Amino acid sequence: MEQNLISVIMPVYKTEESHLRKAIESVINQSYRELEIVLVDDGSPDQCGAICDTYAETDDRVRVIHKKNGGVSSARNCGLEAVTGDYIFFVDSDDNVEKYLEKALTSMICSPTAMEKLEVIIEDDGSTDGTLSIAKKYEKLYPDVYRAIHKENGGYGSTINNSIVLAQGKYFKQLDGDDWFDTENIEQFLNWLSAVDADFVVTPYYNCFEGGKTELVDNCKALKSIEGNISLVNSCGNIAMHELTIKTELLRDNHISITERCFYTDNEYTFLPLMFAKTVIKFEKPLYCYRLGREGQSVSIEGVKKHYRDAFSVAEKMYKAYEDNKEITGEIDAIVQKKLCYITDTVYTYCIVVSPNREMKIKLKEFDEHLKRDYTDIYRMTNTIKKVKLLRLSGFLTYAYLREEVLKKWK
Repeated sequence: MEQNLISVIMPVYKTEESHLRKAIESVINQSYRELEIVLVDDGSPDQCGAICDTYAETDDRVRVIHKKNGGVSSARNCGLEAVTGDYIFFVDSDDNVEKYLEKALTSMICSPTAMEKLEVIIEDDGSTDGTLSIAKKYEKLYPDVYRAIHKENGGYGSTINNSIVLAQGKYFKQLDGDDWFDTENIEQFLNWLSAVDADFVVTPYYNCFEGGKTELVDNCKALKSIEGNISLVNSCGNIAMHELTIKTELLRDNHISITERCFYTDNEYTFLPLMFAKTVIKFEKPLYCYRLGREGQSVSIEGVKKHYRDAFSVAEKMYKAYEDNKEITGEIDAIVQKKLCYITDTVYTYCIVVSPNREMKIKLKEFDEHLKRDYTDIYRMTNTIKKVKLLRLSGFLTYAYLREEVLKKWK
């Protein structure tokens, strides 16, 4: 079976040699071999460019672009113009798992009483850097809490799916290796959670930007710390993955699995379990700290062009799940509609952004006809999306106009 080509873009500027070599080698030595590695020397005045060239000379998967200094965003954009892979990942030249993973794992070290209630499964997804040794260190220090799991690389979805199978705790919460928890609040959360029995637990979270600025996000402001019927989530906005803690048995009993080697699967994770939940409660203090780049940073158009097809796949999975279970979703119609409209809007927006060509317009029109034919209820509810409604009313003649409007907002 032919494997997808994954493009890795690494902007390079004034990075200490040992860190640069470690970052490059952590990518080169991945067990997944179908890689295109683009090192963008952003006018670095030191030896970074020459160091990059040495890797290109010994590994034909590595290419080096030398350019005038323009900052990390311009370096990433330059890399995006050069790559040809099916999927794109960005890696910083001083990136290594140790830099982030230690913070993630230590953020859960709190009082012995609270940690007795905690199980941490560290999924090492076939890494070749120091991830496993760090995981083993914490497993040795706290053998009753941390479990280090080494597996072949299968991508983000596979780590979630594998952890759901292995988890022994009553509740399941995901933490990415470059994010962390608020240590004070997680101690309170663990003690509080031991007395809770709701299917869904929601918590606010922080967006954490470069430079130290944080932004509180709370999509469920109306919810309270009193367990109630799941219908209460109808008052919420588009609940994010970082806000959710879910009963493990709900995930397992309903065979919830996330699509592997695919983008946008956070939409699946926040939607699929929702249809089977009966009760919800809120812990009102922020828990998850979500690491972001510069404030205002947006999704790259070139990046969307590379994996917009994944949005179709995720949407299709969500549509089918709704059709198979819509008889049990009556109490949560409002939030279900928000979720389905959100992923549908993503599909239409990405298609419009990707290409002005007639072929893309035809592809999107065919998708819309498929929605009308096979998912009548979803077709009707998505008519509330302005751009979708306008396309339908005009017979898709407004495609070019909408593209101009979307691109204005995108910039």
